[in-house]
Order: sequence, then structure tokens, then C-alpha cells
Amino acid sequence: MGYFIAMYSVASYATDGLGLSQTEAAAVQSFLSAGLMIGRPLTGFTLDQGGRVNIALLANVIAGITCWALWLPARSFPVLAVFAFLHGCAAGSVWSAALPVTAQVVGASQLGPALAMFWFVAAAPAAVSSALATVLLDYSRHVLGKQGAEAYAISIIFCGALYFVSGLSLYGAKVHCQKSFAVWRKT
Repeated sequence: MGYFIAMYSVASYATDGLGLSQTEAAAVQSFLSAGLMIGRPLTGFTLDQGGRVNIALLANVIAGITCWALWLPARSFPVLAVFAFLHGCAAGSVWSAALPVTAQVVGASQLGPALAMFWFVAAAPAAVSSALATVLLDYSRHVLGKQGAEAYAISIIFCGALYFVSGLSLYGAKVHCQKSFAVWRKT
């Protein structure tokens, strides 16, 4: 959900929240896509180096941190561009990590059904995430009385929180796989 909220809200935040031009908003969206282009293969490469669940967990935490530390306070094009690129690098990890992490958690014999369940469960939140971000934006404007960049704060905080919840879920998978609570043990 966090992936789609950021993907479809960052350009709107640039124009509506910060008053940037359409060209600048398109550039921010391009920086996000460039980050995805770099982050996906980089994640795939590092999954075997640092442990599959470790790297997926780290990528989710970094994506959440970028939301709160860069996107939330961003009030200029350069800061928003840095957010978009770094967030793209971390957020795209779900696409390259889903298969190897699932294989590690459930084993090769159950990989097909587990991936089917993963994509099925991921489809509904993906379908409603942009609409939910819009509902949160409307609530912020019409109920809380926020305007400009401040109106997006609730959606940005929610987006970051989703990544941290994902990280916690991955930590649960890590504990399951390694049968201990060790934080950075490669399994």
C-alpha cells in the first residue's frame, strides 16, 4: 500500500502541496522511477549477500524513514527530488524480494501456492491505496482544515507507517526462519 500511495501522490504533492510546476512534478515522478530502476536490481543483488529477509526488512524500514524524514518536511523541489530517488531505491524492493523471501519462508515445495496467496492478498490494498490517500487528503483539508503541504501530512505519515508495519511483519518471518530473535543474523 505504501508503495502505491507514494507512487501516485508524490506528483500531486509537488503541484498541489508545494505549488511546483507540472514540469517539476513530472521530474519528481521521474526521479522516483529512476530510483525504482536502480533499487530493484540492487535489491536482487544484495538479497543473497545480506540475507533475503534482512535486506527486504531493511529496505522497508528505509522506505518508511524516507517518508518521515524527507517527504514529510519537504518544502522544495531539491528535497522532494532526493526523497523520490531514495524512496524509489528502497520501495521497489518488494518486486524483486517477493519471490526469494517467500521461498525462504515457506520452502520450494509451497512456493507456488504461497506466491499466489501473497499476490492475491496484495491486490486489494494496492487497488484501494490511492483512493485511501485521497480520502485522507480530503479529511485533512475539510475536517482538520489543513492546506498546502500540511494537508498531505496525514497521508505521508500513514505511508511511512505502512512500511514500518511491513518491516515488523518481515521481522516475524525472520524469527520464524531462524528460530531466534537475533536482529541481523543471515539465515
